[in-house]
Amino acid sequence: MTTPEAPHQPAAAAPGVPGGGRVILFADDEPALRYLARALLERHGYTVLLAEDGRQAADLFRRERGRIGLVLLDLEMPGRGGLEALRDMAAEAAVAALLITGRAPPPLPPELRRHVRGVLAKPFGAEQFLRQVRAALGE
Repeated sequence: MTTPEAPHQPAAAAPGVPGGGRVILFADDEPALRYLARALLERHGYTVLLAEDGRQAADLFRRERGRIGLVLLDLEMPGRGGLEALRDMAAEAAVAALLITGRAPPPLPPELRRHVRGVLAKPFGAEQFLRQVRAALGE
């Protein structure tokens, strides 16, 4: 198992775009998607923590939960998927989540519904992704 990817120094935020360094935890088992999401989010002023599976995401959330404003979780990851990770996080503290899936999302368990701010269907474009993130953060 590899260790979670630490945030790196973000590029300057685009002028007039919200973000303000708010911290987002992004978990997906596809490395290319993780790096593209990080680059896009950091370009828009967010600080990004990356995890390659649900276990890493839950561990990072435990360590950094006071900083994390939103978690983006792929529902289908090897080992521990997004719903399992969200269940772990919700047991620790209040969490706001945006779920990502390439299929129809499963019914949400009642105890997790209040944490979910939306579902993003793969494939998605950069603008749609940013709109969903901003909406989930209440921007």
